[in-house]
Amino acid sequence: RVLNAVISPDGKYMAYDDLSGLHIKLIETGETQTIPPPANVQPGGSYWVPSAWFPDGTKLLATTLELRGLQASLWTVSILGGAPRKLRDNASWAAVSPDGSRIAFASSLSEAGAHEIWVMSAQGDEPRRLVALDGNSYFQVITWSPDGRRIAYNKFHQAPDKLEVSIENLDMEGHATRIVSDPRLLDFCWLRDGRVIYVNSELPPNETDSNLWQILVDMRTGQPIGKP
Repeated sequence: RVLNAVISPDGKYMAYDDLSGLHIKLIETGETQTIPPPANVQPGGSYWVPSAWFPDGTKLLATTLELRGLQASLWTVSILGGAPRKLRDNASWAAVSPDGSRIAFASSLSEAGAHEIWVMSAQGDEPRRLVALDGNSYFQVITWSPDGRRIAYNKFHQAPDKLEVSIENLDMEGHATRIVSDPRLLDFCWLRDGRVIYVNSELPPNETDSNLWQILVDMRTGQPIGKP
């Protein structure tokens, strides 16, 4: 089974993983190369998963995840060859800024999700924490705004009587703004024209079905414009 798949910005390559490792496929011809995992990734107990491409399409971020203890590390992989290079331990679910200069990543993992969002340089230097969520809150998806000024994430908060789900975004000082809130929200992406496209599941008894919704966001302020 495939855990994750990401297409390069130029549309030429698809990186994906399965139980045999991480693979990079040239979409036009189907030619595929397999990237061997780092030595600490053992079949059955660990995963070697592609996370995000750099804008030039020559390298991508990949994550090792050890299920026991939820240990994760972040690596760069070049399609031109060479061994993967480790950027940081305790890092996963990474996203590359539109200009390729910075990486946003998740840290402080739990079984539900992650509790911290950090930013560092593309080389792994100058790490800086933007936000830390409390024990009742976590997130599972992070992405950059198209202009590279903000980072969006889906936030889950376990209130005493219900699970609250929302999409929020941060500026580089860590100030958060809510875009939309809905307990049925599953996943989202932020398009270049400013629209946030998100997935909502249907109400019971059709909870296995879902719909796509959109809302326009002011990238300068992070505020939603209009209604979904």
